Amino acid sequence: MKAIIVEKPGSFDVLKLRDIKEPFPDENQVKIKVAYCSLNPLDTHSRAARVSWGAPKMPYTPGYEYSGKIIDIGNKVDKSFLGKKVSVVGQWGGNAEFAIADINKVIQLPEYIDWKTASCISTCGPTAWHLVNSAGKVKNGDKVLIHSAAGSVGILTCQIAKSKGASVFGLVGSKNRIEYAKEFGYDFLINRNEIDWNNEIQKITEEKGVNVIFDGVAGKEAEKNYKIIAPLGKIIYLGQTAGPPPKINISDLIAKSITVSGFVQFFHQMKSNFHENNELYRKISKGEWKIPINKIASLNDVPELHKLFEERKLLGKTLIKIGGEL
Repeated sequence: MKAIIVEKPGSFDVLKLRDIKEPFPDENQVKIKVAYCSLNPLDTHSRAARVSWGAPKMPYTPGYEYSGKIIDIGNKVDKSFLGKKVSVVGQWGGNAEFAIADINKVIQLPEYIDWKTASCISTCGPTAWHLVNSAGKVKNGDKVLIHSAAGSVGILTCQIAKSKGASVFGLVGSKNRIEYAKEFGYDFLINRNEIDWNNEIQKITEEKGVNVIFDGVAGKEAEKNYKIIAPLGKIIYLGQTAGPPPKINISDLIAKSITVSGFVQFFHQMKSNFHENNELYRKISKGEWKIPINKIASLNDVPELHKLFEERKLLGKTLIKIGGEL
């Protein structure tokens, strides 16, 4: 079978397309014919040895989240799993024609979820849902600011926040990102590289600020979050693509009685027992919420995709077509 192999950590050029033997499942595993694999930030981080937990052992095949059909099972796996449409999250191997997954990493999906959506719904979907409902507790009338507004999580978070009755501000880094993101319901989109976004938001809100901030960028500009957050507001960090934010001045938190927290999807799902999936599947399948799938590539394109991702040149969600519509 064809698979992407990383033999040692490095830049995008360590990603090699190889012909290797098909794998076979152990007793508590399943073999999956891969349909589509979603490009996840952890794919680039693991390739470059920037993952501090759950890091794969070299050599390995990237592909943190993907969809496919179970075609073989280990001897301790129930036979009813054979032929099921599934997504896999949290176990590498999706950049290949066939993948092996532990049965506890497999999420069974309704047949009405298409193969493309199936490859990415289990990460950006619950992340956006829990940002709005669990971490941000967004309610009608809130003003919400989303950093990285043209990414898949940002766009889906916008739609879910809008469904709660919030007004949503989005920050992006270029004009083409504004053009792309505006199709998904933002009330205000600001190019952070052209406008002082802090002053612009203060002007729009008449100095009242915003109630909830979702920031996956951080970096030096994160200090502006504390200037535009309203009293009793929440700042939630879900990443730091621009580097660590400045140290928090506790006096700033006390002055406005604001809350600053971090976010990882996993812990919220453990608490919710995945009950959010029912609403996500229903709303996304009906087109009420849209996952912004913007690019579909092939295994041959994986090195270039990593390069483009790290240069921040990709919009929305990028998929790798492997088996396609199974």
